[in-house]
Amino acid sequence: MRRGASIAALALCIVLVFLLLAVQVWWVPNVVDAVASTFPEVSPIVSPAIVWAALTVACLQAILAIVFWHVLRNNRQKTDPTSRGWLRAIMGCLVAFLALVVTAFVALNVMSFTTPGAMYGLLLLGAAAAAAVVVLARLVPAGSRIRNS
Repeated sequence: MRRGASIAALALCIVLVFLLLAVQVWWVPNVVDAVASTFPEVSPIVSPAIVWAALTVACLQAILAIVFWHVLRNNRQKTDPTSRGWLRAIMGCLVAFLALVVTAFVALNVMSFTTPGAMYGLLLLGAAAAAAVVVLARLVPAGSRIRNS
């Protein structure tokens, strides 16, 4: 990766991590409280919703941290034997994200909070995470060597 591109990628990772931190700490609790004050019937799921959102954002932050570390270590065009491990770590974060989405989907169905927007959003997030896992699994076959480009 060229020096300018790696600096831009590092800066983007830092900005996104701090943006997601603001979403996790400030925006999500405020939005959940606003929804709960508007619709009191959702008050039983306020705390689980905040925890779920914090955990899903943490999965995305972990992926960004992995990308940051990988870009920081590999700014030269050389073969890196650890690339496969980094991609597997990203796959693990995506699988955890997918598990959180499935858990939220099932919990909302059990508690009868199945608004179409929430359900379609969870289905879309789950499909995107599953597709990303499949792509990464195809990208990193066992025993392959990955070159940085």
